[in-house]
Amino acid sequence: KPDENFNAAEFVDLSNQIIKKEIKENRQVIIVGGTGFYLKALTQPETLAQVEPSQKLRDELEKLSVEELQQRLREVDPQRLARMNESASKNPRRLIRAIEVSSFPRPVLPIGPIRPISFKWTGLRLPLDMLKQKIRSRVVSRLEAGATKEVEKLLKNYPDTSLPIYTSLGVKQIVNFLNGEIDKDQ
Repeated sequence: KPDENFNAAEFVDLSNQIIKKEIKENRQVIIVGGTGFYLKALTQPETLAQVEPSQKLRDELEKLSVEELQQRLREVDPQRLARMNESASKNPRRLIRAIEVSSFPRPVLPIGPIRPISFKWTGLRLPLDMLKQKIRSRVVSRLEAGATKEVEKLLKNYPDTSLPIYTSLGVKQIVNFLNGEIDKDQ
């Protein structure tokens, strides 16, 4: 639901339940799509941060701007900030979690056993200009299919724009458009 959190660890847990069921029923499993971060968490669960969330720290950090969060992360772990992609480095939730993990570097949560499941990665690569063209085409088709109305409905039903759904790719930009902060071409 739009007002619920769903993180990589929950994705891994849910996916593992499905994968184990399918393997038990002797079915081949093919995982398609998703972000590289979530897929890496699924195939390499040891890469997930093993630090429990700190509500006290989160409450403090949520009051800061993106620039202040970036500076705070730069102070505690400049390498982590440098490794973040542009989207993550501008996402307050991702920055807060990175600060949280960097502030408590020792594992707190038990790391589960490595599963005896093998993965084979297959990917497609396109020339950058073709990739940009496909992204633009997909964005335009989503807008023509009613994405703006969908976000208007989301805002009506879930007016708290600090919810995680509002940091999702595309949603934030449509909210900016609806608020008159950017124009339709942007």
